[in-house]
Amino acid sequence: MYDVRHAGRKAYRGPAREYCQCRQTSTFSTAATPYVFGVAGVTITVNKRISSNGLTGFGLETGNAAGLTLTADPTGVAGNVMRAYIHKDDALAGGSHRSEASVSGVLTAVGAMGWYWWETFIPANWIVGGNEAIIWQVHDTPDGGDPVRAPPLAMTVVGDVLRLDSAAAVSGVDDNQVKRLGIWSEPLAKQLGKWVRWDLQVMWNYTSGGAMNLWRNRRKVYVDTAAKNCFNDVLGLYAKFGVYVPAGLAAAIPDREVYHRGLIVGDNAYSTFNGFSAASGSSATELETVMAVGVAVGT
Repeated sequence: MYDVRHAGRKAYRGPAREYCQCRQTSTFSTAATPYVFGVAGVTITVNKRISSNGLTGFGLETGNAAGLTLTADPTGVAGNVMRAYIHKDDALAGGSHRSEASVSGVLTAVGAMGWYWWETFIPANWIVGGNEAIIWQVHDTPDGGDPVRAPPLAMTVVGDVLRLDSAAAVSGVDDNQVKRLGIWSEPLAKQLGKWVRWDLQVMWNYTSGGAMNLWRNRRKVYVDTAAKNCFNDVLGLYAKFGVYVPAGLAAAIPDREVYHRGLIVGDNAYSTFNGFSAASGSSATELETVMAVGVAVGT
């Protein structure tokens, strides 16, 4: 056991225990030594497109060996993609029904800026209802003795709505959670049967210094300023994607599937969408913003 203390931060008495919200625990996981970025000289720290990398280098967390597989793009455009699938009869992974991929050894430090890219495809035959399902998230790395809590940021299907949920510390010395559910949302119908690109820029902070920009299909749809958006952890945050139903599946809707194109993560070397996009190998540029704060009105 060891004790690391920061000025203005709670003590870390490691090692951290596992949480149902979910450190990687599956036998399919890939171990890695954590690398915390947020310092000068680090740029794109994760650049893993499924079409070129497959699932190499990802930690895979699933209760079914067939829960995370390479498959042809359902639209026939992007080559191979990842299919994340869960069924009510699967073994639990991290205490829940989940099939998720991550690079948990690459961490964005609390107090630093992170950039993230995902692309998701929710099938047109998605059945509305049942328990909420997370399709991507940015997860914390809890200190030893921290309470169980939700991910700091999660894109979640709830009924006929897709919404962005936030969770953060009560204060710098109290890592119990304060949730902000649905800080951004739009009808699920707009997501079904098509690829949706997500770009996210976050200044992670457990005080009012937090900030966030979210782009959907290259148009900025949400801005959040002067808001806490994470927990006061010694280690940092990492991105995940797949499909995860925290409260579990039942007979009425026995399975879920979502397709993904990969994960890209960058740091504060980039101040604009276009800078992050170009550095990650994409020629796509930002489109005109059409939005109201917290409410998407673009396409």
